[in-house]
Amino acid sequence: MFKPPSMLEIFAALHDSLDVAQKLPRNEKLAYKDHRTLPRHQLAYATMTPRLLSFLAHEEHAGLKDYLGNVQRFFCTLNEAPYETGLEPARALEVYWQFVFGPMLAALLYHFRDERNQHYAIHHIGTLLPSWGIQEAPADRARWAKEAIKAQYQYEVKVPQFTQAVNNIRGDSIQSRMVINANLAILDQELHALSHPQREQIHASVSACYNAVMIIRRLEEEGKSDYILLVRDFLNACSQNPASDLMVLHNSIAAVLLQDHSMSLFQWEGHDLLLALDEYIVPNLEAFYPGILDIAARFGVDTDWPEIKSLDNFLVEIDIFASDLSLLGNGFMHYWLMHHHIEHGDVERAFHFSQTFEQIAEQAHTGRFRAYNLLHKIVLHWAIEGKMQHNQFDNDIAQLIMTLPDEIFLLPFKSEKGLTFFSQLDDNEQMLLRLFREFNLHHVNYQVDPFKKLTEIMQVALTVCDGNCSTTTDLFPIFKNGLDKNILRTQHALPFSKRLTYSDAVEILEDLYLLVGLNINDTIIRFQCDPRCKELVLALGRGVIQRS
Repeated sequence: MFKPPSMLEIFAALHDSLDVAQKLPRNEKLAYKDHRTLPRHQLAYATMTPRLLSFLAHEEHAGLKDYLGNVQRFFCTLNEAPYETGLEPARALEVYWQFVFGPMLAALLYHFRDERNQHYAIHHIGTLLPSWGIQEAPADRARWAKEAIKAQYQYEVKVPQFTQAVNNIRGDSIQSRMVINANLAILDQELHALSHPQREQIHASVSACYNAVMIIRRLEEEGKSDYILLVRDFLNACSQNPASDLMVLHNSIAAVLLQDHSMSLFQWEGHDLLLALDEYIVPNLEAFYPGILDIAARFGVDTDWPEIKSLDNFLVEIDIFASDLSLLGNGFMHYWLMHHHIEHGDVERAFHFSQTFEQIAEQAHTGRFRAYNLLHKIVLHWAIEGKMQHNQFDNDIAQLIMTLPDEIFLLPFKSEKGLTFFSQLDDNEQMLLRLFREFNLHHVNYQVDPFKKLTEIMQVALTVCDGNCSTTTDLFPIFKNGLDKNILRTQHALPFSKRLTYSDAVEILEDLYLLVGLNINDTIIRFQCDPRCKELVLALGRGVIQRS
């Protein structure tokens, strides 16, 4: 069954094809595709991206850096819709190359064909491909490479030693980066000896072309000539007048991907360009939804976040067996049954259906529902176990972020302290809070409180202070004795972070509960109205600090 390549698979293929990790230590060489945790992924991305950019342009090239960042958001949103196809996986992948990958690469190369980019390898890939063709004989492939490199300098300077090095290129082997750099050092020495006034420009142009030639040759030797040919044809189509509608679309997409959107509210969700691309993909992929979605729609069931009344009516009235459904159709039934049991308070049963859906998502393309299910898996585990081991769900968080569609969401903060707290969390911790928020906002009858220790502390403080006029000093022993030992064992208000103590939490109560999608209830309001309640929690923090 076909599943579109994930972002991790795309990045791994890109690094492998360009041989970006050559001569790196094993732990670094695997970094770009061994994303078992989000911090690991971020470290790998930060380490490998400059290296990748330096192969194509230079490591701080703003446009390409923006492109790499934006393209992840683009693909997550493009592939958010779940679907099935009767095509064989190999044929379905060809469709993706025909309408997505091939024209995307061509549009990117076309953008860099301007002469001002001639010192970048990506420019020369785009200018060399139109003259490239599939050559069966290794000698012919080597001849093309040598002629392409020598064309960059042979009419301007004579550098015999470097020319000899170029002539040593063989058709049945690919030069390593070490050999390429050594040959370019020879060129630099010869240009320096000639005192050529444009020495630096010539060296930069030849160097970029040399690397571009070897990138193409490496792809040839890896058996990717058909893909190169496809990109070449799309690249040539960019120069046609008028250009094909598909290439006009992809040139527009490339222009957006090359922009810096970090300071804007731009999102791909619902974007016209993405919707236009779907019109090419869906019919050619012969994609379709399971029929169970049409049946559910007749009952008013929201596919993503079903309302419990309509969902229950659907589940009672439907007369269907698992054997009647496709794999993806079964996946939706398990997803909806998970929602059904959550709303009726049976979270252990709901967790069972979540696990089954996760197994289906490994085989079928479930799109954004894989992310939604991982969300439920994590929150339900907390609801059942009441605890979360350090980094227990790091791998799930990394997968979830790679699957969520690109959409803007705004978080509510009533105080500067609340915003400061949130901004100090790492991406893992922020995402976990967002998961609780999404869960609680969409589940009416069952809410999950990640601050349940803090909630219990507030309730004990209110019980102690209610109807009692004593001072905080007199009330503190009673308050402390009323707390569970598990609460006294730690000062951390969150199960997955040590950045928030109870003392910190009582300063930003409303921000915290709104952040995880919980209402400001009577407990919070009464707690804030009695200063002694807050003083008791602060005293508890001082007591723990003094003991340690």
